[in-house]
Amino acid sequence: MEHVTLYRKWRPQTFQEVVGQRHVTNTLANALSSNRVVHAYLFSGPRGTGKTSTARILAKAINCIEGPTATPCNVCDACVSISEGTALDVIEIDAASNRRIDEIRDLLDKIPYTPSALRCKVYIIDEVHQLTNEASSALLKTLEEPPGHVVFVLATTEPHKLLPTIVSRCQRFDFSLVTAPDMSRLLEHIAGREGIDIEPEALAMIAEHAHGSVRDAIGVMDQISSMAGQRVTGQVLAELLGEVESDLVFRMVDVLVERDTPGALELVGLMVEGGKDPRRFVESLIAHLRSLFLVQNAANPSEIVEATSDHFAKLNEQAARMRRYEVIRLIERLGDAHREMRHSEHSRLVLECALVKATALEADITMDGLSFRIDQLERKVSALASPGSAAAPPALQRPPSAGTAAEVPAVAPPTPVEVGPSPKPPEPKPAPGPEVPVVKSGQVGGPERERARRAWMAVLAELKKQGQMKVYTLLTEARIRSASGGRLVLAFGPASTFQMERLTSSGELARVEEVWEKVVGEPIKISIEGAGPETPAGRAEVKVEAPREPEGPPGGTTEEVADAEEARAPDTPGEPEPEETPPPEKPAKPAGGKRSKPQGTREMARKVAERFSGEIVEDEEG
Repeated sequence: MEHVTLYRKWRPQTFQEVVGQRHVTNTLANALSSNRVVHAYLFSGPRGTGKTSTARILAKAINCIEGPTATPCNVCDACVSISEGTALDVIEIDAASNRRIDEIRDLLDKIPYTPSALRCKVYIIDEVHQLTNEASSALLKTLEEPPGHVVFVLATTEPHKLLPTIVSRCQRFDFSLVTAPDMSRLLEHIAGREGIDIEPEALAMIAEHAHGSVRDAIGVMDQISSMAGQRVTGQVLAELLGEVESDLVFRMVDVLVERDTPGALELVGLMVEGGKDPRRFVESLIAHLRSLFLVQNAANPSEIVEATSDHFAKLNEQAARMRRYEVIRLIERLGDAHREMRHSEHSRLVLECALVKATALEADITMDGLSFRIDQLERKVSALASPGSAAAPPALQRPPSAGTAAEVPAVAPPTPVEVGPSPKPPEPKPAPGPEVPVVKSGQVGGPERERARRAWMAVLAELKKQGQMKVYTLLTEARIRSASGGRLVLAFGPASTFQMERLTSSGELARVEEVWEKVVGEPIKISIEGAGPETPAGRAEVKVEAPREPEGPPGGTTEEVADAEEARAPDTPGEPEPEETPPPEKPAKPAGGKRSKPQGTREMARKVAERFSGEIVEDEEG
């Protein structure tokens, strides 16, 4: 006897046997019970969800000897012929191979003829979206007003490719993917009837492998049915399907959370030795992490996650040991590795590099890795600067405790500089020591300050991720001064006045507070304070003006001009007296009546300009 595949043998014969499509079968059953059958139906949905099987059941329900009925008897001649595919009045057409207009015209020419044996003709057109535009247009008129003895059932996996005019002429039903629990129950029933010895874990693996397609799941059962006398375990099934065992995926996620780099690489080696494709392994990891993500964030994860009850319990247990940001970081990291594998000839190396970056963050050059390394350095600095550590250098000592003010070295005011012909350059002042943070009274120190600093780093990273580069750039110069009681005080240095003004005037702090509440989970009020004025040591800012002529009659003497200039020059104690120079000759008065500037004044301006390099000194003529 010829072998019949299981998906044909176990094709549903009544509406009640259709798995996972109650919203469709109940509506059709109610319409048949009330004798409200329409002339055209459109069944759309993923492959293997029961569209063609439901169309055949509908044809039997219409033509059954007891029909139209919602429960065809499956014993009358009409039901038997339709089930066996020998009914002449039920015409199934594959639009993928009969898509041209000539074939559709031949079909339309036969429609007016009455049925030969059944009550009604039923045309089942599968993959109707593959009809050409001309063939679809030829079908339009008949779909709108067919003869009374004709019913059309159109099935498609891509309804968006149909002409809108065709969709509008049909009663549409959307089929959905079958959930993993419903699939597992069906497979368990088939395995029991067919005598297949299979573990529940293997059944769950088949249900998840099918991704909602009943035909694919029953096809796998047909494949393993030849293993007579052998118990089908999860490991055997994984080798048969090329899938990754769920236990290996759970172990890998545990290793990633523990940041065990050698353990992660060892599991990759076991996976490759088992003949698994690294890219398929990454896909399994991403699917597993997605389930963990839904368990952590969804309101009803059991309705979304495709998993059996035992598998879902394991997911709950593992999700409770992980933080949300860890799951998201692993999904992003493995997603990047999966995209890179498409264009790489060394997929295993790409996977290993991704796992090392995920477990050993000091090897990662992204923002996550840099943040981790900064955190490690600060921990070491805190350990060195802890009280009682004799090896801690003065620059690494802790700031004063809360309630006291740290002493900051005062900066001496600039020394006045005497303007003279031979000035003595001021001696450079020593460079200021390391900056000591100021801790105000009431500031929270120790763990609270560390938590605030980490939260602030996460807020900056979130702003950068959202593309808020303007706010991010303005806040890069900010330092946390205090954090307590739901308030965060940011301090800016003297060189960051522009950033302070922009943040205060633009109202961007409200956006930063929203990001803080989103990242940290607690509201915060942010304020800004300046660090106070600070003048660099060894540099005096002096504004020099060009000397003016002394007031007096045009015929004033050179001695009077020199006396007036000396009277206006600032006195600087400790500066040597300039050497006396013979007075220059009295300048001649120009012919136009305007007197030129004395030579001594020009010489003095030149020397002043040389001393204060960068200052521009102009005379009245310049």
